[in-house]
Amino acid sequence: MRVLLFLLICLSTVLVASGQTEIKTSESALETCVLKTLSNEVEPSVREIDCKYLDYIKIPVKLNGILDRLSLKDKSILETEILPLLQKGFQIEIASDYVSSQSSRENKNSSIRRAILLAQYLSDKGIDERLFLINGFGDVNNTTGFSYRAIDFIKD
Repeated sequence: MRVLLFLLICLSTVLVASGQTEIKTSESALETCVLKTLSNEVEPSVREIDCKYLDYIKIPVKLNGILDRLSLKDKSILETEILPLLQKGFQIEIASDYVSSQSSRENKNSSIRRAILLAQYLSDKGIDERLFLINGFGDVNNTTGFSYRAIDFIKD
């Protein structure tokens, strides 16, 4: 389990660092960005996306109890906030912060486990697992919660 968590952390660092994003301005003065997407096609395609999705967006998911279960409200939030982007083939980073009285290392492991829980739910909805990047920050940001952003980590 520790090896898997280490690999996820290393992979997420490499993938985020390698992302490329092109920004252009549309005629309506709103910024749109261009990201690679995966869909049923063999090759990645390029699609426009509102640039607001490139910054972390907090989502009010509150896992229930010690077992970290998703409530019906949590599931609804994921289905309205993140699922539409994934269904269009955009890659999404799911980030988790977690603060407790445990050590920083334990908080980071809990963050990763909690983010994986969200990704697993979306995967169970039929979303390709290649579209997820999991990132657990632990107690670095001194908060507990979830956020997401669109990222570009697909190689040509």
